[in-house]
Amino acid sequence: MIETIHVINLSPDSFIDPYANPELKKNIARWRQENVLSISAQSKQHGFSCRFWEGNTEEEVFRSGNISRAFKQIVRYAKEKNLPMVTIMEDDGVLTSPNSWKYYNDNLPEDFDLYLGGIYAGQLEENRIVNGWSGNTLLTVHKNFYDFFLSANEDPLGLGQGHLDRWLGNFCFEKKYFVVRPFVVKQINNSYSDNHRRVQNYDAYEEKWEYYQD
Repeated sequence: MIETIHVINLSPDSFIDPYANPELKKNIARWRQENVLSISAQSKQHGFSCRFWEGNTEEEVFRSGNISRAFKQIVRYAKEKNLPMVTIMEDDGVLTSPNSWKYYNDNLPEDFDLYLGGIYAGQLEENRIVNGWSGNTLLTVHKNFYDFFLSANEDPLGLGQGHLDRWLGNFCFEKKYFVVRPFVVKQINNSYSDNHRRVQNYDAYEEKWEYYQD
């Protein structure tokens, strides 16, 4: 049973894209606060504990590079503490039903490298990701995979523009990447995405997948 979720979160006063329009800037801090409240409410409802980690906010590093660094700091912590696995969630993640967390735990594979709560793009065979994916909203990393995860060279040019999920997806043919079916997590719709640096709508991605609703 996974008891703790490590949550990637940016504080309301963290770096905000200077090119965002004034109306958007006013709302970004509020949305970030609402994400914390959402995760906290889900923690109470589903019975998991959560630890918040401040995301990387280096202004000279583009958004996807910051996200990759945020994931890696948590996996590095798990390795140092010799945790058997570590579960990470982005702060705009929302579990799809009152029993989603239990369902995610009940379907934890016996042998895996990565186990995800859902994806937005990718090719699946049964519950296994076989040809890349996008979306790390909720994932569990096994201890045997820590070193490989931390070795990800998703940003070979050093520009902070790499995507961790896409780099990891290059190794689907040899690594054990699984996703729970139906999916148990979505991202808050029509809210600000620090990844895309805009208000993001996920309807077109979600309509092709089945989500757990029990």
